[in-house]
Amino acid sequence: MEIRKIELNGQVFEYQLNIKQIKRCYLKVVAGKIIVNSGPYFSINEIEQLIKDNQDAVLKQIDNYLIKYDYSNGGFVYIFNQRYQIISYDLNNRKTVFHDDKIYVYHR
Repeated sequence: MEIRKIELNGQVFEYQLNIKQIKRCYLKVVAGKIIVNSGPYFSINEIEQLIKDNQDAVLKQIDNYLIKYDYSNGGFVYIFNQRYQIISYDLNNRKTVFHDDKIYVYHR
């Protein structure tokens, strides 16, 4: 695994390059990150040309990526397309309460 950088539409993006024993080169966007799986016989120029040839689709997927949760105190979670803020309290009982657009989590 190697992290490399590429410029698309004037912005610099990192992509993860995985060299595997495969015959082809595969490009995907997972969780807003560019991932390329490639065989050892593809050059860096060929890999970067593949990304540039598909830059419209790649940029669209990156722009449309929505983080669905952050479980830390003060974070958030989406439930049925509704965003709820997480507020955590350290008390002696375990309980979760929904109030307006907040989730109160009581724990030990």
